Amino acid sequence: MAAPTRVTHDLTSITLQWTAPTADGDSDVTQYILYSKADFETTYSQVYKGMALTYKVSSLKTGFEYQFKVRSGNASGLSEFSAASTSIITALVPQPPTGIVLVARSASEITFEWVSPEDRGGVELDGFNVYMAEENEEFTKVGSAPATLNPTVLWHSESELTAGIFYRFKVSSVNQIGESDLTDEIKIIAADLPEAPASPPVVTLVTETSISLTIAAIPEASNGGTPITGYFVEIDDGNGGPFTRVHDSLTLDLILSNLKSGTTYQLRYAGRNLVYDANNMFECDHIHYSAVIVVLTAVDPTLPLRLHHDTSMRYKTALIYNWDPPASNGGSPLQVFTLGIKSEEGSVEEVEFVVTVQATSYKFESLEPALTYDVRIKVNNLVGESDWSEYVSARTGIAPVRPGLFTFEATTRTTLDLSWT
Repeated sequence: MAAPTRVTHDLTSITLQWTAPTADGDSDVTQYILYSKADFETTYSQVYKGMALTYKVSSLKTGFEYQFKVRSGNASGLSEFSAASTSIITALVPQPPTGIVLVARSASEITFEWVSPEDRGGVELDGFNVYMAEENEEFTKVGSAPATLNPTVLWHSESELTAGIFYRFKVSSVNQIGESDLTDEIKIIAADLPEAPASPPVVTLVTETSISLTIAAIPEASNGGTPITGYFVEIDDGNGGPFTRVHDSLTLDLILSNLKSGTTYQLRYAGRNLVYDANNMFECDHIHYSAVIVVLTAVDPTLPLRLHHDTSMRYKTALIYNWDPPASNGGSPLQVFTLGIKSEEGSVEEVEFVVTVQATSYKFESLEPALTYDVRIKVNNLVGESDWSEYVSARTGIAPVRPGLFTFEATTRTTLDLSWT
């Protein structure tokens, strides 16, 4: 008899078939006996006896090789054993990998990973095959990866890539039985997002409700592999909250308006390219922002008002000056007032005195008597300081007291001689 042949098999069973003998010894065949032997066994064992020409051998061990022999019997006895069948392994082709995802990218290399299938077909995997297609071309095998104990497998592109081109990848699992189906494709542009700008936005003008700024173009060497198609500018809410995108174009100069006066804002910017525009971003991709710049929407305060010498109190070596707060603090809390004083004749150089922002009066003491002094004032906020006011002059000294008693010393027709104390 000819050796049995495989019809089908799975992880725990093998279905075989055989043919009737060409000579029956002049007596009808009354039985067929099937024998099996695993690769870990030394002898064949009977697994079937009957008249069928096919039989499913069940309850086999997964991942082992089995061989089969058959012989027939009639009234006169049993035939010789057939030749052994080819080895049949209780295993199947594995399932495809899962979770294929991008890990890193550039204009010249793409790295992605996948997870080995849980169903490996009953035997260990030999490895994985990687297939690639450029744009809409056909897939071709471009590489392989060995099976590892770690279920996550990393793979780097080895083919020469063209920056800015879409590449499609699929992966299959391989064991000694064969190759699995291919995974769904992953589509990746050979490029990265642009690098972070080298410097933060440059502020060119600030008012109480607007910020004017300039951003620098990202050089070609830092564009990630495809041309820059726009710039994002983002600003926070003034309270350290999340950033909001307020600009998206190739314009490098812009004005952010309708801001809150006296508020400290944070600003940053980043470039975009084809990777962003084509929505070809993966979990590993992140927009690379510039450093943050902090801007207070405020300007220098205006001058303090009505600086004047207080004449209600006069001192021989002191002067008192009063003033009113400025009309505008510039959008930022006032910090201090600064007063400058010098002698009008130039004998005393200007000296500055700093007083609290709550003050509206200051007494200059230890001055020289009977000397004219010039005084001016300015005020600071968190942004800067106002201009100096004009000088306001005053002279040290007190008014003379009233003379004492008059005494008539002598009189003539046309004169009076008087004396007093």
